[in-house]
Amino acid sequence: MPRPLPENPDLDQLRRQARDRRRAGGTTHALALRDVARDHGFPSWPALVRHVGVLEDLRWSSRPDDGLVGLACLRYSSDDSPARRDRAAALLDRDPGLAAQDLHTAVVCGRPDLVARLLAEGADPSADGGPDAWAPLMSLAYGRLGTVVPQHDDDVLACARLLLDAGADPAAGRCWHGLATPFTVLTGVLGHGERGPVDQPRHPSWRPLATVLLERGADPNDAQGLYDGQFEPDDEPLRLLLEHGLGRGDGGPWRVRLGGPSPAELLTGQLAWAVTHDLPGRVALLLDHGAVATPDLAADAARLGHRAVVDVLAAHGLTLPTLEPSDALVAAVLGGEEVTPASDLAARLAVERPALLVWAAATGRRDAVRRLVDLGVDVDTLGRGDVPDRTDPWETALHHAAVRGDGPMVEDLLALGASTSVRDARFGATAADWADHGGHTDLAARLRDG
Repeated sequence: MPRPLPENPDLDQLRRQARDRRRAGGTTHALALRDVARDHGFPSWPALVRHVGVLEDLRWSSRPDDGLVGLACLRYSSDDSPARRDRAAALLDRDPGLAAQDLHTAVVCGRPDLVARLLAEGADPSADGGPDAWAPLMSLAYGRLGTVVPQHDDDVLACARLLLDAGADPAAGRCWHGLATPFTVLTGVLGHGERGPVDQPRHPSWRPLATVLLERGADPNDAQGLYDGQFEPDDEPLRLLLEHGLGRGDGGPWRVRLGGPSPAELLTGQLAWAVTHDLPGRVALLLDHGAVATPDLAADAARLGHRAVVDVLAAHGLTLPTLEPSDALVAAVLGGEEVTPASDLAARLAVERPALLVWAAATGRRDAVRRLVDLGVDVDTLGRGDVPDRTDPWETALHHAAVRGDGPMVEDLLALGASTSVRDARFGATAADWADHGGHTDLAARLRDG
């Protein structure tokens, strides 16, 4: 399995890896460079160099900015918050003339009259600008001033059409911190992400604006948009993308530039997420649109106690597995059944699969968390909130509940004896630090108070 490149990949660092490999293994410099490239999934060193060059050209690393556009737009940084949009609205209230400064301010303010005038005066609809060197269509897509100052859908759509008619690229985008999954115009419209819908909401006009972009050439196989949206239960954005071809085609211009999963693989990835996160409606939607479920996926659903998902898979013709006794016990615990703590299987579960506790907390299963602790699982065990039962643990259940802002789960875990001083294995941070990162300041304060 190829290793992904790190954020802001550095060719000098990769060359040092090759040098160290050459010295350790007695190989030639050329072969060491090739092997480093292959480690990261590239056939040759020149192919890796070309890829890193494209990322460099498209790199976007948000810098602090307190201007109108910087405050009004989602930046996918730690300071995305409603408070910044409030400050943008206050700036505009004090000086309404800011809206006419350039195309970026005009579109953020939803002013098609100003967009038309600026274009007529020769403004370039594709020129990079604003704090993040974006095209104006990106500022429109990531702008969230409309969450504070009401904007009419018709005005937002008029701004988009004026830019598109003048030659703006509906598939424009940037590579956040030099990562290869682009944040496109469509990504910005769909919003959401790891900080949730409060800090990173969808565009207030998301549906009609996304529809216009899709009709004008944006590719529905938007990997970052799919990732950002998968955390919330609302399937309407996914439904819209499916209606416009998600899972089909060649993946569009970004896949040509940077590679990445095929449309079919994106669909499969969404299905796997929906199965493991107990989203039966989303599972049915994806299967109805061509996603292919495997027996292994059905086994995952059964082991995790996702009875409704199992029923959907069975209704779509998938043969369901017979679980081993240990897996049947896990399914019972996660599925809401009471179990006997004194059994040999229960004792083995506590020793061999403690990371399930983190998964149970991450998926909101308060009863399962209590049962697992009753069975002897250490409430401070490390696991993964994104993937069940992983052997490369990252955080405690308390960390994950904190970053998601799940107050009731936090209180349950504290009552069960969870420690607020344990640090995670990735960042060396406490649960309070994770709550801060998620924008949950009251919860962070609660965790610091113990």
